[in-house]
Amino acid sequence: RRAPVDPVATSAEEYDYADATVVYLYNPFNERLTQLVMEQLFRSYSRAPRAMRVVYANPVHETALTRHGWLEKYAEWPASDFPVFDYPVAFWRSIPHARRKAETRAGAVANR
Repeated sequence: RRAPVDPVATSAEEYDYADATVVYLYNPFNERLTQLVMEQLFRSYSRAPRAMRVVYANPVHETALTRHGWLEKYAEWPASDFPVFDYPVAFWRSIPHARRKAETRAGAVANR
């Protein structure tokens, strides 16, 4: 099946991502820019919570995906599965809104 592709002339950290449900990253940015892109994705997700997935090949700056706590890693293909490329691929998904709220409340109660 073919999906329509619409090129966009804007920087990754300024793009809206309002329609994004799957984001593929092949370690495209330095750590600072990766963090800015993840913040923009988080803002988009916060405005319109939805099932989102991030596929991160060669996840050098993976800590940027954990900063806001809205994503969870659910799978990883080890580098040994890609001997030609020699890098892992990490799979992340958005944590359902209700579950995040419950975990936040539980964390707040535990910290009292």
